[in-house]
Amino acid sequence: DATTKNDVLRLIDNLKRQCYVKNPPNPISPSVPLVRTQDFATTTHTPIQITPKPQVMPADNSVTVECEFLIKDGGYGCIINDLTVSHISRVNGIHQQGKSNYDVQFFEASSRTLQYIPTGIMTQFPYITDLEFNFEQLTEITRGDLRPFGNTLEYFAITNSMIEVIPWNVFHSTPNIIEMIIKAPNLKNIQNDAFAPLKKLTSLNVDFACFSNYRVDNRPNVEWFISHLYQRCIY
Repeated sequence: DATTKNDVLRLIDNLKRQCYVKNPPNPISPSVPLVRTQDFATTTHTPIQITPKPQVMPADNSVTVECEFLIKDGGYGCIINDLTVSHISRVNGIHQQGKSNYDVQFFEASSRTLQYIPTGIMTQFPYITDLEFNFEQLTEITRGDLRPFGNTLEYFAITNSMIEVIPWNVFHSTPNIIEMIIKAPNLKNIQNDAFAPLKKLTSLNVDFACFSNYRVDNRPNVEWFISHLYQRCIY
């Protein structure tokens, strides 16, 4: 009980001595801001919104193409001039009377831009026996290119192309080719046994960098010629 000013001062001094703690536990760093207890209950945290990158869709390089249907050398077929798509998803054109896609036997196409043989041909014309491509920028042919045509392919022609190599397995899926024309002035390499599957080949017409502008007919001559091609064009 403090009744005078001096008594009050003495009481305060006693309180300081009795209540002072030299090393208070868990000191709070002055650099850490204080947060009231009620702040944790009332504060809502907005989740971070991650905006996904826009998906880049591949260019649609499949399109309807125009086909000229006609009868040529006794066969019925489709001719496409200046083909620009790598996958043929549909063809338009006026069929000859009584004909349909199922009657198409040959497919001929020219292109100034395509570097590869297009896909989708057999889907449109499932009974093709003859193929001819005049592709100025064609750089290669592979087994995968010819696999869809399988055992039905009998005539195969590539003219005015830029291919440089005939792979060893390119004709493994098409053993029934009878006649072949390959015009590729830059071609320098025929891989070993590339023509081995073609036991029925009876006409071969080539124009290569390693063997220019030569044609042979009948099977014995073809076999003789192929052996010479291997000698001159295999690296």
